[in-house]
Amino acid sequence: CGPYSSPPLPQVQLMFPSFLHLFLAFSLCFGLMNHLPKSLYRTWVGEVVNCPYCTGFHCGWIVWLMDRALRGDWIVTSKTVLEVACWGFLSAGTCMLLYLLGQFLLPDSEE
Repeated sequence: CGPYSSPPLPQVQLMFPSFLHLFLAFSLCFGLMNHLPKSLYRTWVGEVVNCPYCTGFHCGWIVWLMDRALRGDWIVTSKTVLEVACWGFLSAGTCMLLYLLGQFLLPDSEE
């Protein structure tokens, strides 16, 4: 609207995870945190899956990969990294919140 206005920003359409995707990510996170063989918890794997936020992040991008595989959409564009990061961080936040909610509602369930 004038000589100093900037050009419009390009439209980026990201695909965000649905409730079902986030539930799948939390289910995967819960399984990894609680149902691995005991011998793996004494290795570096145990260090990684001990944190619900970290495990949730990794479960988020794994669910993104599963979603892409099921849709047959393997086109990588400039938005792919941003989309994977969004799925990872949304999943991490969801897993952390649900983990804390579970700890609050079931305080004696910890080992």
